[in-house]
Amino acid sequence: TLGGITMLGTQTIYTKRLILRQIREEDYIDMYRYTTKEEVAKYVSWSVHKNIEDTKAVCKMWADEYKNGDKYHWAIVYNNRVIGNIEIVKIIDTTAMIGWQIDSEYWNKGIMTEAATAVRDYMFSQIGIEVLEA
Repeated sequence: TLGGITMLGTQTIYTKRLILRQIREEDYIDMYRYTTKEEVAKYVSWSVHKNIEDTKAVCKMWADEYKNGDKYHWAIVYNNRVIGNIEIVKIIDTTAMIGWQIDSEYWNKGIMTEAATAVRDYMFSQIGIEVLEA
């Protein structure tokens, strides 16, 4: 516990349609499908991936970040494919900031709402977050 927050890290969450789980190095193959799209990268902090090696490097970096047990970053798995990811980008006291991206092929299907709701509930009930900002 750290300042009223229980550090459980990224635990697997099951929703009606999704599995939210830790990102694995081999997820780069699925992630490359959406990290190359301008419309997906438009509102995030990273640039469009120019080649699969970029995605492979990012995936390895993300997978390595779980070692400390204080990382909250999920792959969004839909129909056995990683179609996006959702992350708590920062925690200050009991306030968390959340960000995400999802393949534009899956926009407007309620998938991100389902994932964000599940992460919100997890952060409030399991971790002790009191405020979530997006």
